Amino acid sequence: MPASSYKRPQFKRIALQKDFVALGAQRGRNGPFGAALTRDGEVWTWGKAFGQYTPANRLLQAISRFISRCGFKVAFGDPKPIIRQEPWQLHNLDQDDTAAN
Repeated sequence: MPASSYKRPQFKRIALQKDFVALGAQRGRNGPFGAALTRDGEVWTWGKAFGQYTPANRLLQAISRFISRCGFKVAFGDPKPIIRQEPWQLHNLDQDDTAAN
């Protein structure tokens, strides 16, 4: 990898007073993502919220499709991934919830 394309990682302090036992992070093409596991089983994440997107704008998508048919490649109104700046806790399912599925 050429030195000019390498981006040094940026560290940021997480304001959680928890006993972390595992930590992982990556910088993907759709944004950064991080996850941490606490000793008591809590999972905290930040960055890209998987499966969560901004609402689509159907009017802009229709205009985009029309322009694309004319030979121009455009993408207006498409949903964008939500990037969370602060950590948020993923909630575990109860045992009863998993048995019902």
